[in-house]
Amino acid sequence: MHPNRTSQIMKVEHLYNVIAKEGFTALTLREIDNYIKEIQDGTEDFPRFNLSEHAGLCTAGAPLIGASIIACYAGASLAASRNAEGRKGGPASWEIDECQERLIEQWAKAANLWEENSEQILIAEFGPMIAQGAEAKVYYKEGNTSVVKERTSIYSTWQKALDAIVLHNCLFPETAMKVIGFTRDTDGLMRIVLTEDMHPANVFIDDITENPICIDCIVKFVKK
Repeated sequence: MHPNRTSQIMKVEHLYNVIAKEGFTALTLREIDNYIKEIQDGTEDFPRFNLSEHAGLCTAGAPLIGASIIACYAGASLAASRNAEGRKGGPASWEIDECQERLIEQWAKAANLWEENSEQILIAEFGPMIAQGAEAKVYYKEGNTSVVKERTSIYSTWQKALDAIVLHNCLFPETAMKVIGFTRDTDGLMRIVLTEDMHPANVFIDDITENPICIDCIVKFVKK
């Protein structure tokens, strides 16, 4: 095994051990933040992604990198528990999903990345909700060059929901998504709060309201 790969595995195992032993204490948060900075600086790779995907990960911001670390830890922790109990096979997707959601929420709250009343805050800071669908609520203030979304998971696990943002940024850098926090809506759904750049080619002016409309919102969401 390449020495760098061995060092990387040891670093991740150390971080997982700290999370398991300490929970999301100030010490753990420092360890996670240090690893996030190393990933952003390019001195460490995130094993889940290749080089081009790594750029999409970093574009998505520290909150997404942190959530991805926690999601990976959750999966590894469940697998380790099953092995210790002598159970065959890996955990079911629903088990992984529930564990990832629970731990991401705990970490986000400890890291001050959780907002309890996000809808009111988003409307005040970023404008009214202009669209809503199965995956996201979309907010937009006239004159802004980006929309803000509360995006939930429509995937089998939260890790895959986070991966989808990374892959979007990798494939469509002109409409990059940047995660700014996490919340839970009035329906109880955990959501990722993010900004997404509006590419000029994907926006047109509504003839009636004279407001800019994002084609992405028309295709993916039901306009309110």
